[in-house]
Amino acid sequence: METDRKLTFNSLEDAYKRYWWNKKNYKENKKILDELKNKIKAFHNKKDKDPDQCYELIKEVFKWGGVWHVNKKGVSKVENKDHLIKLEDAIKEMNSQNPDLDVFDKERSRMNAGYTKYYSLACKDVIIYDGRVGAALGLIARKFCEDRNKNKVPSELNFRWGPARNSELNRDPSESNYKFIKFNANDRKHAESNIRANWIIVEALERAKSEKPDITWASDKEIDIRMIEAALFTIGYSL
Repeated sequence: METDRKLTFNSLEDAYKRYWWNKKNYKENKKILDELKNKIKAFHNKKDKDPDQCYELIKEVFKWGGVWHVNKKGVSKVENKDHLIKLEDAIKEMNSQNPDLDVFDKERSRMNAGYTKYYSLACKDVIIYDGRVGAALGLIARKFCEDRNKNKVPSELNFRWGPARNSELNRDPSESNYKFIKFNANDRKHAESNIRANWIIVEALERAKSEKPDITWASDKEIDIRMIEAALFTIGYSL
C-alpha cells in the first residue's frame, strides 16, 4: 500500500505487481523491451554490422530508460565504430562464466545505469542493474545477514547501489555493521555487481522452480529474471 510516498510490500511478487515505469506497467514495458531485444540481438548476430545502427540502438535503449540526456554527450563523442567494438567486448564478458572485469572502464567498455540496460537486452540471463535494483539487493542481503547474525556483509553480497535524483529518497541499504558502497561512477565495480546479481538470481530461481515446479506470479505467469528485476526495481525506489 502507498502512504506518504512510501511503498510497503509483502513479497517480491507483490512488488512485481506494482512495477511502474514511464507511465506504463510491467506488461506494457515488457512489450517495448522485447521489441528492442529482438532488434539488438538481430543486429549483433549480423556478420556485417553498421556502426551507425549501433548508435541508434544505444540511443533508443537509453531513451526508454530515461538516461539519454545524461549520457548523450559521452555517447556522441565516441566514434560509432568504436562503440560497436566496445559493446561487443562487453557483451562477451557479461555472458562469460569467467568474465574479465578489466574490460569495463571509461576508456574501454562502459558500464553504468544506461549500458546495463543495453547489455540486459543483448545478453542471456542479465538483469538491468541500476541504483534502485542495487539498493533492493543490498536490502535483501542485509536482511539475510541479520537473520544469520553475521558480523558484516560478505563480499559476495556487497551489492553497489546508486542514490536517487531526489535527495529525500533513501536508497542506501546500509545499517549498523552492514555497509554497502555507492557506485561512484566505477564501471568495473558496477559490472561486477551486475554479473554477481545475475548469477545469484538465476541460481535462486532455478532452486525455487526445482522445489516447486508449478510456482507462478500473478496467478499464471511463469517467473523469469525480468520479473524479479522489476520487483527489485520497485522495492529500491526508497528504502
